[in-house]
Amino acid sequence: MVEAPARGPQPVVASELIRDARLRAGLTQVQLAARAGVTQSVISTYENGRREPSLAALQRLVRAAGFEATIDLLPADPPPLPDRAAAVRDRPDRGRHRRADRAG
Repeated sequence: MVEAPARGPQPVVASELIRDARLRAGLTQVQLAARAGVTQSVISTYENGRREPSLAALQRLVRAAGFEATIDLLPADPPPLPDRAAAVRDRPDRGRHRRADRAG
């Protein structure tokens, strides 16, 4: 049996986070808006992904639903090592030095 490769943390989508917090709290958009001090249309705009909230706005909305949002810095997958042969082969000045040596 082939196992799926391990996957790191998935990116957070603000619209999903806001909707999930609101639904888990059992709130309507109107109720969350009242708690957060915004209008229902702001909640709808964020939840439908038509606009991205600032980090402060996202934290305020999640807190108004009774949750805390935290951010962790995790190491990313290291970038692949460069192909040294390709880097040397594709270097712009590579051919000039050899031709000059042969001409002399």
